[in-house]
Amino acid sequence: MRSFFAVLAGFVTVPIIAVSADHAFHAIHPAFGPDSYISGGTAVIVLLYSTFAVWLGGYITGMIARSRQVMLGVILGCIGFLISIVVDILLWHHAAAWYYIIGLVTVVPVSAWGAHVAGKRYERKTTLIAGS
Repeated sequence: MRSFFAVLAGFVTVPIIAVSADHAFHAIHPAFGPDSYISGGTAVIVLLYSTFAVWLGGYITGMIARSRQVMLGVILGCIGFLISIVVDILLWHHAAAWYYIIGLVTVVPVSAWGAHVAGKRYERKTTLIAGS
C-alpha cells in the first residue's frame, strides 16, 4: 500500500509543480501562454522546469516508498510517459518536434533518478541512525 501512495504522491506532485511553473513563467514572459507556439529558448526553459517537476515527483515517490525506490520511480515515469504521449499528440502544433521528443525520452530516466536520489538519502539516514 505504501508503494501505491508513493507513486500517487509523485504523480500528483509533477503537474502541481509544472503548472505552477507555467503560471510563473507566463507572469515573467507574457508571450508564453496556453495557445502560443514555443520554440528556441522558451522551449528550453519549459523543458528545464518540466524536467525538474518530473525529477521532484520521482524524489517524492522515493522518499515515501522506503524500499524499491528506483522501481517505483520507473513506474511513475512510465505512467508519465503514457500520459505525455496523449498530451503531446493533442498539443503537437504548439512546439517543435524536438521539444516533445526530448520530453518523452527523458521522463522515465529522470523520474527514476529522482527516486534513486531519495533512496540514497534514506540509506544514509538509516545508516547514521543505526550507527548511533
